Amino acid sequence: MTRREKVLATTLVVILLLFGGGVLAHFFVLEPISEVRGQLTAAREQLFKKKNELAQEEQQIESILKVNPRLSLWQQLSLSPRDPEVKKKVGVPAEEQKRKHLAHLQVEYDRYLNDLLRSNGFRDSSIRITPKTPDRRTTLTVAKGKEPLYERLAFNVVAEGKLENVVQMMRDFHRTPLLHQIRTVTLTSTANKAKSAPGQIDMTLVVEAVLVNAGEERQKLQPEKLPYQPRVLADSRDYTAMIKRNMFTGITPPARMTRPEPVKVVAEDRKEALRTVRLTSLYWNPDRRRWEATLYDTAKGPRTVKEDDDDGNEKTSKIWETKLNVRLLREFTITDGGENTILEGKVVRIDEDQLFFRADGRFYRVRCGETLYPAIEKPLSTAEVKEYELDQ
Repeated sequence: MTRREKVLATTLVVILLLFGGGVLAHFFVLEPISEVRGQLTAAREQLFKKKNELAQEEQQIESILKVNPRLSLWQQLSLSPRDPEVKKKVGVPAEEQKRKHLAHLQVEYDRYLNDLLRSNGFRDSSIRITPKTPDRRTTLTVAKGKEPLYERLAFNVVAEGKLENVVQMMRDFHRTPLLHQIRTVTLTSTANKAKSAPGQIDMTLVVEAVLVNAGEERQKLQPEKLPYQPRVLADSRDYTAMIKRNMFTGITPPARMTRPEPVKVVAEDRKEALRTVRLTSLYWNPDRRRWEATLYDTAKGPRTVKEDDDDGNEKTSKIWETKLNVRLLREFTITDGGENTILEGKVVRIDEDQLFFRADGRFYRVRCGETLYPAIEKPLSTAEVKEYELDQ
C-alpha cells in the first residue's frame, strides 16, 4: 500500500469514527438530555400550574373564612357525625348506628331551637318546629358508593313574637358554636288578626345544621371547649337599632325624659340677693354704635352652665350674664336662687361711666364694678333725672 493510500485510508477511518461517534452521541447523549430537559420544563410548568391552583384555593378559602370565620373550626363546630358510645357496641350494623344517631341529633337540635325561641320571648303556644327534607340541590355530590362529605338536618320553624325577639334570637343563634344557618326568613305582621297585640309578627324560618363526616365525635350537641371563640357578628355594629326603626310599626320616637318638679325655695332677702348682682362691664359696640353693659349674678356660680334639653341631649350652655343696651335689650329681670323675681328693670341710658335704669317707678344709677345693692337704695332725685334727661 502506497503512502497516498495509507493517508486516504486513515482519513476515511477518522471520518467514520467521527461520524459514528456523532451518531452515538446524538442517540445516547444529546437526545436523552433533550428529552430530560423537555420533561423538566413540563414538570416546572406543571408545578407552576399547581402552585397557581393552590394559591387560588387558599385565596378562596380565605375569602370564605372572611365571610364566615366559624368555618376555620369546622371539625369542632360540626354536629357529631357519629355517637362514640354507639360506635363501641359490637354487632350493631353501621346503617342502624347512623339512623339512631341522626334521630338523636334531630331531637337534640329541636330542643335547642325550642329553648332558643322561648328564652328570647317568643310566645310558647305559637312555637312549632318540624323536621324537613334538606334541599338536595345544595348538597355536594360524590362518587357512587362513597360516603358523602357531609349531611344536613333541616327544620321548619314557626313562632310569634315582636321584632326585638327576632333580633335577639338571630343574634344568639349566630353566636351558638355550631355549623348551622338560617336559609330563609319570612316575617309577617299580625295587625289584621283579631286580638293581636301591637307590633306582633309571625316568623317562619328554614334552619339547617351540618354534620361533617370528618368532624369531632361527641355525645353532646355543642362542643365543650373551643381553642378560641370564632368571630361571627360585627363587634362595632348595634343590631338593636333595627328595633327603633321597626318596619312593621315605624320609627320608635325617643323616650322623653321627665324632669323632676323644681324644689320650691323660700324667697331670699331682696337686699342680699341684689348684693351679688354686679355691673361687670361697660363697652362701646362699634357694630351697633351704642354703649352696652353686662350684669353678672355671682351667686349663681360660673358664667356658663351646661344644661340638657327635654330629650336628654346637651344644648347650648346657660349664661348667667345679662347683656343690656338702650334699644333691643332694655328690660331685665333679677331672680334669687329659687327663681323668685326680686327686681324688674328697664334700661334708660348707658354711657362710659354708668348705667341708668328704671324700676318700681323710680330711676337708679349703678357704676361699673358696683352691685345693684346698695344702688337700689339710692334713687335719683328729680333734679338728677332732669340733669341726665332720663324722663324723656
